[in-house]
Amino acid sequence: MDQLDEIETQYRAEGKLISYGKVVRFEKGCAWVETESTGSCSGCSSKGGCGTGSLSQLFSPSISRLVKIKSSDSLVEGDKVLLSIVESHLIKHSLMVYGLPLALLMLGAWIGLKVFNSDLLSAVFGFIFMFLAWLATKYLYTPVLPKLEKVLVKRSLHK
Repeated sequence: MDQLDEIETQYRAEGKLISYGKVVRFEKGCAWVETESTGSCSGCSSKGGCGTGSLSQLFSPSISRLVKIKSSDSLVEGDKVLLSIVESHLIKHSLMVYGLPLALLMLGAWIGLKVFNSDLLSAVFGFIFMFLAWLATKYLYTPVLPKLEKVLVKRSLHK
């Protein structure tokens, strides 16, 4: 087992999801890290003949993503880093972004139907409630940013 496998095993045992990335820029006390896309199917020996693996590649292309983290003065552009987030935080984020608007969409539609007995007003109330949930999530909810666990490869300041 190499060092990266040991790191992944350790963090997974702690209930954390990890990602590798490269620091690409800084902005207002935060660093932007371009993460490497690593699907869960990448380590599976059956990935070539598996339908789930094919769907994973179709819907989750290997496109890098930018992630915002709290910046450290010791980081420089080009550093390779290891990021983590507690799995329960990711589930909470998903519920706030998807679950709350969906629940309020249904609640608004139900209220519109019960109060006005109209399908059109039911749809209108549903979308109004969903929009209010989106506003609440956008302006009142502050997600936990991924945490910088360690710098894997330090880029030298002097070339």
